[in-house]
Amino acid sequence: MSDSSTRRSRWWIVAGALGLLIAGAVGIWYWKAEGEKRRQAEVADAAKLAHLKNLGLARLENAEAFEGGLPLAKDAEQAFVEITRRRPDLVLGPRNLAIARLITLAGGADPDRLPTPGQPAADAPTDDAVREALTTIAALKQVEPQSPVTAVLAARTLVVAGDFDAAREELTTASTQSPEEAWLWYERYRLDRFAPTEEFKSAAQDALGKAYAAAPRNLWLTRDWLTTLAARQSPELAEVARRAAEVLEPLSEGILQRTRANVLELLEQAAQAAEDGDWPAATRAVRAVVNVTVQEEQVQADKLAVDRNALEFVAIDFPPEFYKSTKLARRPTADAIPVEFVPGRFGLEGLDVQRLTDVATLDFDLDGQLDVAVLHGANITVTGSRDAESLRSATFEVPEGYSHVLAADLDADADTGLVEASDGRPCHDADPDFILYGDAGVLVLENRRENGRSLVPIDQPDGLAAIRDVLAAALADFDLDGDLDLVVSAESGMSLWANVGGLKFEDRTSRASLPPNEMRPTQILPVDLDRDVDVDLLLAGGSGPVGYLENLRHGNLRWKQLEDIGQVNVVEMIDIDGNASWDLLIAGKEGLRLVTSQTPQPGRWLPESPRTVAAGKYRRLWQLDYDNDGLPDLLALTEDDKPVLLRNIGDRFEATNLLDDVNLSLTAADIGDFDADGDLDLLLAGSDEVMVLENQGGNANGWLDVSLLAQQVKGGEASSSGRVNHAGLGSLLELKAGPIYQPAVVRKSTTHFGLGAAESADAVRVLWTNGIPQNVIEPEPKSFICEKQSLKGSCPYLYTFDGEKFVFSTDLLWSAPIGLQFAEGVIAPTRPWEYLKITSPLRPDAAGQYVLQITEELWEAAYFDQVELIAVDHPASVDVFTNEKVGPPDIAAPKLHTVTRPQRPVAAKDGKGRDVLRFLQDSDERYAKAFDVKHTQGLCEPHAIELDFGDLGDAERVTLFLTGWVYPSDTSINVALGQRSDLPRSKPPSLSVPDENGEWVEVLPYMGFPGGKTKTIAVDLTGKFLCDDRRIRIDTNMELYWDAAFATTDEPTVAVLSKPCRLVSADLHHRGVSAAIEHPQSGPERYDYDRVLSTPSWPPMRGRFTRYGDVTELLRDADDLQVVFAAGDEMTLRFDVPDAPPAGWVRSFVLHNVGYDKDADLNTIYGQSSEPLPFLDMKAYPYAPTQEFPNSPQHQRYLDEYQTRQLSPRVFWTAVRD
Repeated sequence: MSDSSTRRSRWWIVAGALGLLIAGAVGIWYWKAEGEKRRQAEVADAAKLAHLKNLGLARLENAEAFEGGLPLAKDAEQAFVEITRRRPDLVLGPRNLAIARLITLAGGADPDRLPTPGQPAADAPTDDAVREALTTIAALKQVEPQSPVTAVLAARTLVVAGDFDAAREELTTASTQSPEEAWLWYERYRLDRFAPTEEFKSAAQDALGKAYAAAPRNLWLTRDWLTTLAARQSPELAEVARRAAEVLEPLSEGILQRTRANVLELLEQAAQAAEDGDWPAATRAVRAVVNVTVQEEQVQADKLAVDRNALEFVAIDFPPEFYKSTKLARRPTADAIPVEFVPGRFGLEGLDVQRLTDVATLDFDLDGQLDVAVLHGANITVTGSRDAESLRSATFEVPEGYSHVLAADLDADADTGLVEASDGRPCHDADPDFILYGDAGVLVLENRRENGRSLVPIDQPDGLAAIRDVLAAALADFDLDGDLDLVVSAESGMSLWANVGGLKFEDRTSRASLPPNEMRPTQILPVDLDRDVDVDLLLAGGSGPVGYLENLRHGNLRWKQLEDIGQVNVVEMIDIDGNASWDLLIAGKEGLRLVTSQTPQPGRWLPESPRTVAAGKYRRLWQLDYDNDGLPDLLALTEDDKPVLLRNIGDRFEATNLLDDVNLSLTAADIGDFDADGDLDLLLAGSDEVMVLENQGGNANGWLDVSLLAQQVKGGEASSSGRVNHAGLGSLLELKAGPIYQPAVVRKSTTHFGLGAAESADAVRVLWTNGIPQNVIEPEPKSFICEKQSLKGSCPYLYTFDGEKFVFSTDLLWSAPIGLQFAEGVIAPTRPWEYLKITSPLRPDAAGQYVLQITEELWEAAYFDQVELIAVDHPASVDVFTNEKVGPPDIAAPKLHTVTRPQRPVAAKDGKGRDVLRFLQDSDERYAKAFDVKHTQGLCEPHAIELDFGDLGDAERVTLFLTGWVYPSDTSINVALGQRSDLPRSKPPSLSVPDENGEWVEVLPYMGFPGGKTKTIAVDLTGKFLCDDRRIRIDTNMELYWDAAFATTDEPTVAVLSKPCRLVSADLHHRGVSAAIEHPQSGPERYDYDRVLSTPSWPPMRGRFTRYGDVTELLRDADDLQVVFAAGDEMTLRFDVPDAPPAGWVRSFVLHNVGYDKDADLNTIYGQSSEPLPFLDMKAYPYAPTQEFPNSPQHQRYLDEYQTRQLSPRVFWTAVRD
């Protein structure tokens, strides 16, 4: 071959190879491009599925937001239909679609809405709806055929469809396959417990027995099983009754106080009667136990465990494999911003802190700036911030043997004279006290400011003083009475101590079912874990598993162990997925793991299995958002005592190098914004060194600082509320800023939120520890908020139509509280009837009718049995008043007072000699305030009003008329006061007159007082004067304000015409809450009917309320057929207008109501439920075990037709998030 041919051949070879390379490169490029397109398409498709999931879940958990739950349940269906179509292999789509369609069919998620054999659904579903639901069940069985959840959803759907035989088969199979699951057996029981045939009833009872055998400490099952055994006359009753007594023993003291029934004695009577074969006696005793325990919190909580709401079965996320295969981030992440931590100057340089064991940030001297408390050896050193002038450094000697410090105000020693700076600091005006604990036990130190600062030890009862080797302690209001109690974990076990005032604590351990003694937790975290507005106690560390003490109210708690977690070093709370349910970060030998959860209804917290979210092993965790991106980060202590910052990147935590240069063996740490620049700094301490690392750069993102102050302002004067501890510790804060939802438990004086890229926050909601919510709308960004507690009232409101609009009139049912306690176990009496004069204008509307609006705008239930409007026509020269006042029937007996010659006082002074005549001459909304010191809401220093009406002559009949209002305490305050020896009990107004020596003599120990908002009362003084001196003195320590006073003497009888106005109609419906109008001085709030907030304002109560619509027939007579209101409800009443009064006469109005009011205060007996319903013949509330609500056919029809509405809890709990 020639050279040219060879060269050409080589050229073609090279060209061919080059072509192949180019083609291969193009092919690879094309393959990669197509692969990238496919990957992007897969991510986009996964993102679409995630969006549908979030949309569907938000709709589904609020599926019952509207009557029947249909609108949002239908919206949820659409999202899950699409997910099921795209990914039928994933459980989330078909399971949640099945739940949504079940809710649509049944009209709600609660199992009580399901029909039973012989009692079909009132509104039968359409054939198409049933067919769709059953098709979804078939699809669900394809992806999880063996799941008991699938079986239960199938059974419930079949029940609504009317196929009870198929439903029985589903449940029988599921319960047989999982015999240890009590709730499955209970599902089988509830299906046929009311079956028309004995065969099915017997099978249902057998299923109940198996449910009880699987969970013998479940009190809901115990009650039902005791009832069944008594009906069967089974000797097993004796054993079950005595086992029930063991479970109820910690609750028995409280039940006795609340119901006057000794449940332990009743159970023993039932057991003994069963052994004797005396079945009538056994049945009576069992029935009494059932009646007095049905509304107990532990019983209701146990019901939730077995009588499961359909929303508990919701699949809340796709499996991890979905995110791994699609490369989709499980949670959104924020862009990182540059942050560094540098040593800061804080006056700690050269501080001698040998044998340092703990540190804490606090505002020791109430100057609005952070101080540092260092516990070292036998000393506490408190160092002030670099800008503080009032405190630099002070060291206080303490006994040896204490290694940890807690700081909080324990004695409510507020100094309301402190001056706020322009940014709201200092927020708090009660200085922090200290509790030290360690090997030496527990030491309580009062922070006193007499002649400078001093820490004074406070002697404690022998039991607390004797404790040694304390491993952990926490301050939490576990008895819900407004002050901070003490929880202690020691080598000897756990104990609970109630704050009884004066920085003293009394043992309440006997009221709790505690974890095993050998557990010895080293961490106690107060948190309302199950979102039922009471503080639970999360326990971890030590030698036992993770669990919590569930708060059952009235000081009762019980241990609940968390399964599948095991022993850990430390736990921290977080809501990583923003679903308004607390998740847990747990650090132990398996690394940092996350336990996500859902809370389908209050009291029901359902944790998932843990998954790893960070490598490494950690012994301590502190939560903070150091870069203000809205995602909580962690300061962690490694096993070799090194600090490390873990950044939250959405679905996991990533170790940073920000603290790599810190050369410190960490002993203790704390977090705080020491330089007040909007980002969180670090306080780190070793055994002989303490330092502050300043955060530089974190404030590039937005932020908000929130402090709570349990203080109320009335008439420009501040005072402690007494309803919540001073700084609101344990309260829940919820922030919404664009897409960011953050909850936080208040643990310190200030809670910090990062806002990320959001320019501002949309809202912050405070849920105080007493359950009262409060909103801050659109707070200023990058600011400090000092949020003071809003006033709390009670009782339903009345509005009248004045010819143009509805105007606020007054509050109702003030003498008819049920469940209210004057002290623990001391039940307030109730009088269900009232006759109130309507003082606001009332004129006919365009239809020629009188129209009233009765609203329930507070956290309570109102019960109206009868409403009667009475027109009282009288001469224009005559005024009329009713005899209504707060007090027993004998002093408020129905009577109409006519007044023609009112005699005004010529002199009036308060108990301190100050002239108050100008306030009392006329009813003009200027109120005499006779006290200077207010201890708590509703309780003041003793105060008096002295009245002189001049010459009353030799009158035979004298009547005193007083116009005023009262700001009351509540049950929780009353319970707290009942425990305290340093404050007096509430003393209602008494009336005294002078004797011949000029000395005051009490002649009416209880004269009554105006209930709630401004009202006028009449007090009969006939025969009460002891001499010619006709002065009058009124003494009390209640928070009473007086607006006017006059007297009448020998009033002539004036004929009046009383005309009942026929009730035309009454309609119950949802409205919302009116905007408050603050009184500028010492008067009560009023309300603007035209400004209304329609979103949920209060945590929903349990129980049944009257369905919306026409309720006219329920109000005509007092017959125990009641209209039961929930918060946000309104009842519009229309009345005929009687013939016009004669010429020269005018018309007044009296409203006659028969009903009751139940405050949802956490210490009100059965305050979290509308049930049991009150009735006219009850001797007390709660009523005795031998009494029951009437069960006539008329009353049964009322319960079946009217008492059918239940409140949707998740609407309130997700309101801020959504």
